[in-house]
Amino acid sequence: MRYEIEHCFKSNVQSDQEEKLRINVSSQSYMDNVMWITKSKAQLEQILKIADEFNIMNNIQTNYDKFEMITNKKLDKDIVEVNFGSSKRMIKPLTSKESVRILGVWINLDLKTNYVFNQCMDIIKRYNKTISFKQITDLQMKYIYNHVIIPHVDYKAQLLVWTNSQTEKLNSTCRYMFKRKASLPLTTPNSIIHLSLGYAIKDINTIQAQRQLSRLYNQVISKGMMKDIFEIDCKQLQSELLSNKSPLATWNISLKDLQVKHYLLARVLALLYDNMLTIKSSGMRVNQIQGGLLPIVDICTHKEIFSNGINKGLKGKNIYFVSQLMSSDGIRLLRYKDLKHRTKINTQGRIPSWFKFIETKLIKDPLKSKKVKTDYQLEYNIHSVTTKIDNLKTKNWITTFHDQIGKPIIGHVLDNPSENKIRIEHWIQDLENDQISPSVQLPILKKCGRCEVKTNQIRNKRSNTKVRCIASVPKKNRSDLYLRI
Repeated sequence: MRYEIEHCFKSNVQSDQEEKLRINVSSQSYMDNVMWITKSKAQLEQILKIADEFNIMNNIQTNYDKFEMITNKKLDKDIVEVNFGSSKRMIKPLTSKESVRILGVWINLDLKTNYVFNQCMDIIKRYNKTISFKQITDLQMKYIYNHVIIPHVDYKAQLLVWTNSQTEKLNSTCRYMFKRKASLPLTTPNSIIHLSLGYAIKDINTIQAQRQLSRLYNQVISKGMMKDIFEIDCKQLQSELLSNKSPLATWNISLKDLQVKHYLLARVLALLYDNMLTIKSSGMRVNQIQGGLLPIVDICTHKEIFSNGINKGLKGKNIYFVSQLMSSDGIRLLRYKDLKHRTKINTQGRIPSWFKFIETKLIKDPLKSKKVKTDYQLEYNIHSVTTKIDNLKTKNWITTFHDQIGKPIIGHVLDNPSENKIRIEHWIQDLENDQISPSVQLPILKKCGRCEVKTNQIRNKRSNTKVRCIASVPKKNRSDLYLRI
């Protein structure tokens, strides 16, 4: 008789371990109104069966005509059969855009505001029509509006956030009748109507901001189950925004630019941002994601991230930082196929649109060079990959960081690893054209003859003229940097 809220995330993008937050919430009920939230129709029917047995046991009658079902899933049929336990009913589910009433509040899964907005507009128009031919003073109109009409509108809109244009339409509808009944010119400044030094008629946009700020503050300082639910809500929004910090700590998106759907918290934060309001608390968590440099949100605007499915691609690959897509020296963008080694993602198929977008954002001419623009170049970034050294065999390819030259090297394992070291043959990339970046040329490797890496040289058994560059790599010091390729 309860529903489950959960969220999976990684606190470090280089880690393979996922963290999971999960909480179970009991069914929401008040007097004879009950609301159940489930993941599937089968789970809903099981809950209804238990509820039906309880009602029969306590001789409680159920009014099936008031039963409403709303879903965000696409159904094959407009009408579905629902098993209530003792009976079966044909129900027409509402779509995510349609609204349903719960305890006097109308909600829909898409957070559309039109239905409730029209209701509130009708409330104000009925009030105007009622007083239009009444003998009433300006103070009486003020009292009725501030203590009757505004609370009614505020209650209906408590789960919605209206835009500035919507609140202005509601305010202008009220001001028109007030000016007319108070014998004021229609050109009277609106500030005289709403300011405390004037008539002090409450402004709906201000009331909305105050209500949402108070609601958000209560969630931030809450304890127990409400605190856990709010923490999951924040982390879900953080993942959706591809932010490396909690949205409460770094919010800079206005309501008109907001692209996130189905998140009431996002609309509330955008509303507060537009009204230059912030919220701070000593118990508020930053939820900073570690393991990378230069967050994606620092190089792209909010609209760019949510265009053409860019956010879905990056979120699906768990990419929050530019450094996840760049070479260890921090100046070149990796090829898409190379990401299977860096981020361990499936790179088969065509290059996705999100990678092409990042490529055009960071690189001037991708066909000639993978070198990123100067503004986006990073410091040296070593990406650690854990591999069991004991699994290495002769002729395996590995790469490791060499302390003597301060760079990574590529090597060919010559023999089975000993207890303390591994002997590898040093190989280097053969560049055909020095004017083109190595990252866009064919990965041709050749044996290294003489270089600063060598620890000893041996003659090739098949030739007396060629030499081989052999390096001994300490096993105990480099066990976290080996990568089999």
